[in-house]
Amino acid sequence: MGVFYAVTVGFMVFAVRAVRRGRQQLKALGADRRAYWAKKGPRFGIITALEWVGCGIVVALALGFHRMDLLAVGISLVVGAHFLPLASLFDFPVYYVTGVAIILCDVVSVARFHGHALTAMSGIVTGAILWLTAISALVFSRRQLPGPVMPE
Repeated sequence: MGVFYAVTVGFMVFAVRAVRRGRQQLKALGADRRAYWAKKGPRFGIITALEWVGCGIVVALALGFHRMDLLAVGISLVVGAHFLPLASLFDFPVYYVTGVAIILCDVVSVARFHGHALTAMSGIVTGAILWLTAISALVFSRRQLPGPVMPE
């Protein structure tokens, strides 16, 4: 269990450092960044709003049918589905893989597990896929941003 915590802390330190460096580099982009979000922002807002609505529908259905065991996997399906339009919006194909992987793992989990095991499996698998996606995005961003990523 100690190895798990050490790896988690390591990832968090790496992520915080990468975000700080990325913010500095994005500030240097200035007007380009504003133009980017002026173009992408409205569609991103729609995708995010639809994700919230989808999660709300899942919660309502789980409560209405007294199937709280399906709540986590339902929300996970919505999260997986929301990565598909984000992939084309941000031109980041890794999001296609993320979305499809989450959806497939949720479908398999529903077929194989029940009750608390379904909730646990859905959370563990979705979390693992999202961690791998975050690591992939950090590595990708290090290659895409102008200037040195690490001070020399």
